[in-house]
Amino acid sequence: MDFYQEVKNDVSEHAEDLLIAGTAKTPEAAVKAAVASLGDLNEVLQLISRGKTQPTPSESGVNAANNTQPAFTQSFDIAAVQNLDLAIGFGTVNFQQSPDNALHIRQDQKPELAAYRLALVQDGPTLHLKVANVSWLHYLTPFGHPHSTVTIALPKAFAGDISGQVSAGLLNFTNFQTKANFNLTIKASNTKVDQVQANNMNILLSAGNFKADGLITATLTVHTKASNIRLIGVQGQMDIAAHSGTIKAQDLSGFGSFSAHSGTIKAAWTKVNGDLHFSAHSGTVNVQTPADADFKFSLQARSGAVKLKRPAHYDLQVTGAAMGTTTNGNEPIYQLTATANSGTVVIA
Repeated sequence: MDFYQEVKNDVSEHAEDLLIAGTAKTPEAAVKAAVASLGDLNEVLQLISRGKTQPTPSESGVNAANNTQPAFTQSFDIAAVQNLDLAIGFGTVNFQQSPDNALHIRQDQKPELAAYRLALVQDGPTLHLKVANVSWLHYLTPFGHPHSTVTIALPKAFAGDISGQVSAGLLNFTNFQTKANFNLTIKASNTKVDQVQANNMNILLSAGNFKADGLITATLTVHTKASNIRLIGVQGQMDIAAHSGTIKAQDLSGFGSFSAHSGTIKAAWTKVNGDLHFSAHSGTVNVQTPADADFKFSLQARSGAVKLKRPAHYDLQVTGAAMGTTTNGNEPIYQLTATANSGTVVIA
């Protein structure tokens, strides 16, 4: 089925839906509204025309992999731009270190399409960044599948809020220091944080995996609906929750709470400086604590066993529950609470 037949079928189905819903009163009005919903087809038709006559890389002498063109690069003084608001409909977003004291923003597109060009609008101290959602028409267009990469280079002194939404792609935080607060909602994107220092990071992820390696932050909040969470060498106060997915963490330093509704929690700590809370509804909890620090504990497995692999004084010890204090010879410096509704709790 060719492109034109796809458009015809979509218009027909949409028009029928409008008539059934009563949004359109006549077939003519329904078809007109369905066609209008497609938007401007000029770029799509131009891409089709280019695709039919597009030479091969050998014929053109140009490597198709190098056909990406920068839409623009723009720089801002952080005294004038103190906050960023993102509305990125598709593609990749990269955060990295600025080479100087300015904020630099760049977009690369392949092919270059006006409909998906990064829009920048400044409203007082807030800069709004928007890339429109991709129309399904462009995914059907030969040689016209759009690609976009937005790169945001942050100076170390940037101390504002970075908020908004990123959809359908990749979100990378790579090798930078900043005083910024991140508060992002991420839809269907894989998120990777590598060697980053930030003030606070708050991530709400609907689909896609989250991985952080070498992240230092005052507070890290990651809440996911259908995602796996992987933490390595993370420092700070943590609030980590996965509704459907596993949580695996190692070389952690700090304190906080971890919860998984349908999945396991496995966490290993090198340093603890506050209370720890773990909760798994359907899965196991396995925690490795620093051997040289004592703590008070309250452990419960409603349908499973509790295992504490540390010398301890017990106030309560039964098959599915244990309370007391570890006895390594030091005063307890934190409280550890762990519960599993259906699974085991193992603390070492």
